[in-house]
Amino acid sequence: MHQLRILTIIILSLLQSLCTLSQDIYRFEHFNSENGLSQNTISSLLCDRKGFLWIGTMNGLNRYDGYRFKIYKSKKGDSNVFTNNRVIDLWEDYQGFIWMKTYDGYYHYLNPELELFKTIPEYVEIKSTKKSMATCFLQYSPEEIWVGTTNEGVLYLKYNSKLNNYTQSKHSDKGRYSITNKEVRFIVSGKDSSVWVGTKKGVNLLTKKDLNAGIFNFQHLFINYSFNSAIELNDEIWLGTDNHGIIKYNKNESSFRFLDMSNTSGFESNQISNLYQSKDGIILATFVNKGVLAFNPDSNKWTKLKIHGDEILNVYFDKKDNVWITATEFGITKIELSTLKSKYYELTTKNQRVITDLERHVFYEDLDSNLWIGLHGGALTYYNSEKDKFIHYQNNPSNPNSISSSIVHCITEDLSGQMWLGTGQYKGGLEKIIKRDPAFTQILPIPEFNQITDNVVRSICQDKNGYIWFGTKAGDLHIYSPSLKKLSTIQSFHPTKNDPYKDNIYSIFIDHQNYLWLGTKGKGLLISQTPIPNNPAEYTKIKFNSYLNNPKDSTSLAGNNIYSISQDQRGNIWIGTFGNGICKTNTDHSRPLVFQSYSTSNSQLSSDLVRCIYSDSDSNLWVATSFGLNLVKANDLKQNNIIFQNFYYSAEKPNSINYNDVVEVFEDSKKQVWFGTFGGGVNKLSLPIVDTIQFSSVTSESGLSNDVIFGIKEDNSNHLWFSSENGLSRYDESNKSIQIYNESNGLAFNNFAENTCYTLADGRILFGGSNGIEVVRPGLIKPSKQTNFIELTNFQLFNKDVIVGAPKSPLKKNISYTNDITLLSSQSSFSIEYSALNLSDPKKNQYAYLLENFDTDWNYVGNQTKATYTNLAPGEYKFKVKSTTRTGFWNENERVLRIIISPAWWQTKLAFFAYLLFSIGLIIFSRYIIKRMNKFRNDLTIEKTINELKLRFFTNISHEIRTPLTLILGPIEDLLQQDNLDAAPTKKLRIIRKNAKRMLQLVNQLLDFRKVQNNKMQLKIQEVDLNEFTKDIFESFIPLANHKQIFYSFQNSSTPINIWGDRSKLDSIIYNLISNAIKFTPKGKKVIVSVKINSSKNKAEVFVTDEGPGIPEKNISEIFNRYTILSNHDFAGTGIGLSLAHELAVLHHGSIELSSTVGEGSVFCFSMPLDKEKLMQSPNIQAISDESQQPIYHHVEIEDDNNVTETSADNTNDQVILIVEDNEEILAYTKDSLSSLYSCIVANNGKEGLRLAQIHNPDVIITDIMMPEMDGIEMTRLLKENFTTCHIPIVMMTAKVDVQDKITGFETGAEAYITKPLQMAYLKAVLKTLITQRKLVISKYRDNKTIDPKTLKVNSKDEDFLKQLVTYIETNYATELSVDSLSGFCCVSRTVFYNKIKGLTGLSPLEFIREIKLKIAMQFLEKGFSVSEVAHKIGYTDVKYFSKQFSSQYGYPPSKLKKINKSKSEGTE
Repeated sequence: MHQLRILTIIILSLLQSLCTLSQDIYRFEHFNSENGLSQNTISSLLCDRKGFLWIGTMNGLNRYDGYRFKIYKSKKGDSNVFTNNRVIDLWEDYQGFIWMKTYDGYYHYLNPELELFKTIPEYVEIKSTKKSMATCFLQYSPEEIWVGTTNEGVLYLKYNSKLNNYTQSKHSDKGRYSITNKEVRFIVSGKDSSVWVGTKKGVNLLTKKDLNAGIFNFQHLFINYSFNSAIELNDEIWLGTDNHGIIKYNKNESSFRFLDMSNTSGFESNQISNLYQSKDGIILATFVNKGVLAFNPDSNKWTKLKIHGDEILNVYFDKKDNVWITATEFGITKIELSTLKSKYYELTTKNQRVITDLERHVFYEDLDSNLWIGLHGGALTYYNSEKDKFIHYQNNPSNPNSISSSIVHCITEDLSGQMWLGTGQYKGGLEKIIKRDPAFTQILPIPEFNQITDNVVRSICQDKNGYIWFGTKAGDLHIYSPSLKKLSTIQSFHPTKNDPYKDNIYSIFIDHQNYLWLGTKGKGLLISQTPIPNNPAEYTKIKFNSYLNNPKDSTSLAGNNIYSISQDQRGNIWIGTFGNGICKTNTDHSRPLVFQSYSTSNSQLSSDLVRCIYSDSDSNLWVATSFGLNLVKANDLKQNNIIFQNFYYSAEKPNSINYNDVVEVFEDSKKQVWFGTFGGGVNKLSLPIVDTIQFSSVTSESGLSNDVIFGIKEDNSNHLWFSSENGLSRYDESNKSIQIYNESNGLAFNNFAENTCYTLADGRILFGGSNGIEVVRPGLIKPSKQTNFIELTNFQLFNKDVIVGAPKSPLKKNISYTNDITLLSSQSSFSIEYSALNLSDPKKNQYAYLLENFDTDWNYVGNQTKATYTNLAPGEYKFKVKSTTRTGFWNENERVLRIIISPAWWQTKLAFFAYLLFSIGLIIFSRYIIKRMNKFRNDLTIEKTINELKLRFFTNISHEIRTPLTLILGPIEDLLQQDNLDAAPTKKLRIIRKNAKRMLQLVNQLLDFRKVQNNKMQLKIQEVDLNEFTKDIFESFIPLANHKQIFYSFQNSSTPINIWGDRSKLDSIIYNLISNAIKFTPKGKKVIVSVKINSSKNKAEVFVTDEGPGIPEKNISEIFNRYTILSNHDFAGTGIGLSLAHELAVLHHGSIELSSTVGEGSVFCFSMPLDKEKLMQSPNIQAISDESQQPIYHHVEIEDDNNVTETSADNTNDQVILIVEDNEEILAYTKDSLSSLYSCIVANNGKEGLRLAQIHNPDVIITDIMMPEMDGIEMTRLLKENFTTCHIPIVMMTAKVDVQDKITGFETGAEAYITKPLQMAYLKAVLKTLITQRKLVISKYRDNKTIDPKTLKVNSKDEDFLKQLVTYIETNYATELSVDSLSGFCCVSRTVFYNKIKGLTGLSPLEFIREIKLKIAMQFLEKGFSVSEVAHKIGYTDVKYFSKQFSSQYGYPPSKLKKINKSKSEGTE
């Protein structure tokens, strides 16, 4: 009887399983723009060969890898885009290129490797021509594609493997290889590989032979007919036309035949809309508004098909030999091709039709040949072929698991068979179909529940009749039949009690005597008073005895929270309580039970929080607690010696249990005990128990869905099932693989309860949890159809996506196609994203990655899909990533990426070689420097000694100079006191006195400077009224300022300013500042002296403001350095004054600051502290009384008016001298000394001298070298380069005595170089010699009978000038030559010509002409010509005048020339 009952249970279970084999959708999972989609209306879907899902939306193309959406969109200014973001169709070609059609009619293909788009036909701006759109696509061969267009004919694309792209050629209705019309309707390939191109006018045939030869010689056929479709039979091509029926073309005979209304029965129209052909050869012809005809080649008969409309929209042939036809009317017609019987199906209800005009059917057959149809308004329908009906899946706003929109645009499957839908317009997006797996069934105790606990199952058990008992947290005990139909529900176990709270049943147990034990939470233990009856109808009559804990009774139940009940092999019942340990009792139901308790207080039990008690096949008793695992061995149980052996986690013991909180205990068929933990996964121990117990574990790192394991069961295939809060894990111990099941792949819920699992007699496994019971039929689980190949999906640098082909991008190809990548040293921080492309349930995938040469072991990162590395050293690495299969087994197909990080230029081998060379060089250089430093140190010591000796000598000499200066100044002062001195001597004596005083001042400054340098300067300070003191110095410069016509003013402080300082040193400071200001300020400008108090700094300040030339900013920092002269040649000085003033100011704890603007002037600010005490702290300071300080007298020498300006040459002297000198005194002195001998012209600088030389043509020029505006060297160069002045001798007079300076002067063209100090007698001798030599040269030239300019000592330019002039005169001597004609010939003015001839020859131009002519006459006379002949030859009309001129030139008349020559020759003989 029992065996029959078990057989009945098995049969019912099989019947139940068969009922679940049909396609049933459990729920839809939604993805929209919130998840990363570019837009929510999806019009096309494609799964490529790698496993990526491509999604075409109204706003861009998306690629989905299971985790992220990558978006491709058209952007302004980017040429690598498509013409419209609305993608309406997607497909993949043989090369793996992704093709799409956009809303504007263009085709585009994406090279996924290079991430480059190409538009077909090529997009051009629409102006006058009609836009061309793509119409049809033919993959002719793996490398060849044909595309038809509306306005450009046909395009032929051929794959170029080197370019990894297509080359393109176009064939329109013009040109050598033309087609009949440029509007292409279809392109088909025949069985003989010929290409047929149907157009609006004619059809075109390209044979395989011509195509292989690269000759696109299209044969033009039926050029007057408009074609729209074509199909191929064995030897015929059937061509559908717009208005002429069907043309049957025989390929072998090249003959044709028309099928139309005139010759074909059944034809109601000649307007063919399309031709179709089934795999069995049945031909369907659809007509415009005339339905469809079917042609059977075997019977050669046309049959009118009965369909639901006349205007056919679509024809679809399924895999089961049916054809589905849609029309403009709602619904669909199925035609069985074997019988041509038709059946109409309504797909959209009348209520749904109001939201759409057409159903727009989308056909799709999945991998199991199931037909799915997407509808516009009717959502999704599935055709159940066994029941011949459609199952509809509509949007239900109240059900979040229903399809999101009732408008389905596209359907596809990924490589695993997971179905995807594209929906749109109203809450659309991407839909993932979660089908109900027949291996899993949900039992929901109360479908219409009031509270969530109604369906939370906490305990399960099966009785001897096969009925299933399970308790919920709501306190109900449900009873189900073996076929999973509810029998009854027991809600009260205490009919005599008025208890408002139900018994929450946490454990159900049936003992060997078939008594039912119920453990509750808080209500103790319930035991049936009788065994479970054989008749399930009597189950509700069962009555229970209740046992509760009585603290006063030690034999009562240990506690009222019963979590586990078990029976050992000796028949003892063990009860585990959560909080009070465990207790043991017997199965004598004839009297009240007595309990023996064990807890931490009276035994070695590790914890009183007992979760599970289990008796294994070796009679050992296991007690799982919240803190530790406990074992009572079989021998101890047998002897009733309850000794607990405890097991805890120990970090020092690798083979210990890995977690202390143990939830579940289970023994499998291999005598292995498994322990589920609350955080450590599963631990395993093999029986029998040995002295050294070793645990092993399986955790989430191994692929478990979660490390909190609530239940463990084994199926008939020896697979272990683990329940958790995150679904179920099926573990195959033979290959260590783990398959995870959750809501994404078949389960109704993921959250399961602890110790709530049970294996039924027929092998079904029940797992209770938060939403009822999940019934698992392990035998119905299908193996996975997909092998996961992990793929790299993105590459980032510094958390930014790297764009393929961008400037400085390391990616030349998409990372999915890249095996090697080279990074710069600056790109050493990167991230790599990856995916196993398991789109059906990506959360199940586990990943591990390793970077060789960096990581020492694999990084197991769970479901993480991104690896990041930062600041890697240069070198070569290999990034490896792997994932688990759908069964949880680690896939050995690792994805490998070779990464090379190039070193920075300073880390290259060449750089290290350079470092080596540099180091060697540095050592050598350091050695050299050290030697040089030692030498310099020695030289410095010597030089310092020598310098000290020099300074001492210089100081002594300075002291010695003071005596002769005193003897010079004394007598001169006496002489100047005399009243009878003439003006000339007086002027010279004043010059001597002025320069002697200047020399004395310089000597005093040098002596003070020496004291400051040796820190021997002593300040004798006293209180000084700064206002009066500064005003006194100011007033001493008033005469000089007036003389220079400078606006000179003083501004004193409104309050008295008393400072402490050395009066003589303060006088030197202020005197220097005012002296410099007046010296450098030109006529008509201002100098202002002002005294102020700076209260914030507690300082007194003296400002000297001028409007001089100013000092460049770059020179301000050097102005107070010793011997710094920034005034160039304008105002020469020693460079000591300001430096000394600065040093003296520092001795007074003060400073001198300068602000200056070039062209506007300068402001010097002398400041010093008002605090006497601060000054007295310094050494070399002595305070004195006012009486002990000698008074200071200021005498500012006013220069005589020596400003010599340009003067005209003195007419009393023939020779004119030009003197160019910037020093007024030297200029005046030189002029006065030479004016008695020469006419003197003067200039103050080279620029003025150059101008005067060109005007006055002087006989000699005397020039200084260092002058403002233009120096003497530059002036000399310009004079010698100028034709009008190059003959003038130049004497350089300068203080520069270096030999190189002299060489420079002579190279420039100077005739003499005189160094200062000037000796006037020497200068006069030089001038006299130059002028005398010039006269002698001219006299010799004039006395010479020849006409050779070389006899003159002139430069090459003058010699060329004279040569040209003499040649001109020799050529034109017979004509009347004037000064104007000669100056015109020489291209100079009359004045310049005159000055040039006069300067070179000493003659006027007329005298020069006459002299040349007379020398020519001399030559004619010597040749024997008569006097009159010669006179006429050289242009003289009067012979007597000629004779007179000749006699004046040579001292004898021309008639005596023969006699004189004869006497000379006789004398010679």
